[in-house]
Amino acid sequence: MKKASISAALVSGVLVISLTLAGCGGSSVPSGGPGTSPWSTGTPTPTITSTPVPTVQPTIAPTEAPTDTPTPIPTQTPAASGKIWDYLGSDMQDFADNFLEDEIFKLEYWFAGEGGLTTYTLYGGDDIQAAFDALDAVTVVEETFEVATDYDEGFVFEDFNDNRYSVSFNMGNLSDNHNHYYLIENDGDLWRLASYIKQNYDPDDWDTPTPTPTASPTPTVTAEPQQGNIESESYGQWRWTREEFSDGSIEYVIDDVLVFDFPPEWPDKVYMVIEDEESEFISYYHKASYEKFMDAYGFPGGLLFTIGYYADDSYKNEQHYEFIGNANGGNYVILYPTDVQGWLDDEDTKNEWMLLMNGMDYVNNSIHMEV
Repeated sequence: MKKASISAALVSGVLVISLTLAGCGGSSVPSGGPGTSPWSTGTPTPTITSTPVPTVQPTIAPTEAPTDTPTPIPTQTPAASGKIWDYLGSDMQDFADNFLEDEIFKLEYWFAGEGGLTTYTLYGGDDIQAAFDALDAVTVVEETFEVATDYDEGFVFEDFNDNRYSVSFNMGNLSDNHNHYYLIENDGDLWRLASYIKQNYDPDDWDTPTPTPTASPTPTVTAEPQQGNIESESYGQWRWTREEFSDGSIEYVIDDVLVFDFPPEWPDKVYMVIEDEESEFISYYHKASYEKFMDAYGFPGGLLFTIGYYADDSYKNEQHYEFIGNANGGNYVILYPTDVQGWLDDEDTKNEWMLLMNGMDYVNNSIHMEV
């Protein structure tokens, strides 16, 4: 039987939980706490609880792309052909089917490269219609697995009701914001428009926050869970159980109703993070990327996904999400980051990040409600 050691630490008030399986190698608790959640306002006060699972809350890096409209992510990847709207969820399809330039308040074009994030904002005018027409002309050829670490860009339309509709690209390939990328064609007008915007519009101001150093947490070690045993933990409003199976995979049951599995490669490489006792989010991070970003910039990186609980339907105003189900008087959703979150500056961390990304389909295919 395998054994796993659990360590938990209170990082600036945030609970960070780390699980290490025997024989898999250890990993220290990160040297700092999570920053601001992309799904809530204000600066969180991190808190750490004793849990056999690593935990940490999402924080937006200064080079993160602009937020966009709630776009449910399909659970299955469509066949690689057709218009780009077919790959971006039903909300984006509705947006394209009913597009009216007069209803769009502004258009943002953003580019994230080695020099950071640059955003250009256009208010009204023919360029907004031209951008939509150029995107509508683009067609998908096939899926690709080539991903660049410093070449992302996209277009965000915002209407007068503050709804935002985003289309993102990596290295000129369409991104569905769900870790799938597609080669495209008929995109010449689109990139000519992007070049035109760069040449004729002034970039927006972008304030880069100065990282605040944080103290290193002192981890609290709990008893080692035994394989086959069901470990129960709770923190704030959240409670969960975990059970390890003989193949190394782990099943989590959140609040007795939401179930998902970690693939065998994940358990010792992931932090589970809860922002504070009032938090309605549980986030999962690539452990190595989280620590690299904390050491270099003072905020975490490596966000894989977040589980959110909503007492109403305000989850529809979130970024990229997928509705899971109703239970306990509210709605459970899974939220995805809008861009590549992993630390890609060294090969070992990059390769481990890609390994976890390859396991996201395993998680997505397993998540369900037991009500």
